[in-house]
Amino acid sequence: MNELLIENIGTIASGDIQHPITEGDAILINNGQIEAVGFKEMMSYENVDNMIDAGGCSVWPGLIDSHVHPV
Repeated sequence: MNELLIENIGTIASGDIQHPITEGDAILINNGQIEAVGFKEMMSYENVDNMIDAGGCSVWPGLIDSHVHPV
């Protein structure tokens, strides 16, 4: 299994204009896809291969490149 846990997140942006901030402090990624967004203590992460400490930074799950020049 190829799992990654990003923990110690300060703010998680949702991408929803009506509810722009998601409650939580962690994101669990499995095989390159977001599996869970929320609080670390509510997640099952026993099989995590890697952990990243976000150090309280803000995270926008799924945002890859916000700077584009369409032609």
